[in-house]
Amino acid sequence: VLTRSQDDNLTWAPRLEALGARVISLPCIRTEFLDPAEVVASFDTASRDARWLAFGSRRGVLGLAEAIPVERLDGLSIAAVGPATAAACRQRFGRVDLEASLGTAKSLGATLGELIGRGGGPVLFAGADRSTGDLQRVLEKAGVILRAIVVYRTLSAVADGEKRDLAAA
Repeated sequence: VLTRSQDDNLTWAPRLEALGARVISLPCIRTEFLDPAEVVASFDTASRDARWLAFGSRRGVLGLAEAIPVERLDGLSIAAVGPATAAACRQRFGRVDLEASLGTAKSLGATLGELIGRGGGPVLFAGADRSTGDLQRVLEKAGVILRAIVVYRTLSAVADGEKRDLAAA
């Protein structure tokens, strides 16, 4: 049972089916991007003194890229949590300076913490309204400040059809 957003389910389903799985798509979340003017205001406030901009998802990249011209990122190094996010950074910004070795927020935070060092930073994080947890905890332990720029909200999915009996699926 795939419970991610409909877009993500469409990406994962063929891969799982190719491995012989019987896939049931039951999207439980959806994404709502913030108004670009809100993102610009947040970026302008948060980016003061920052040297790194981190992303934990493709949606974070897309949300920031829609609001902030790539030239405004000059002087910021770009960090990505994993391969899909790094690919989105390359596509939208033309580069990625750091990709987390394990593809997790914890490994991204650990690497950034080592690179920046205690009292360094801050690190900007462009993502969802509820997505800084692991990255923020690891950076705080390393003495690095994280400034969040919310570019999208993750919401409960809206039912789009009749209820299905999953036991019969």
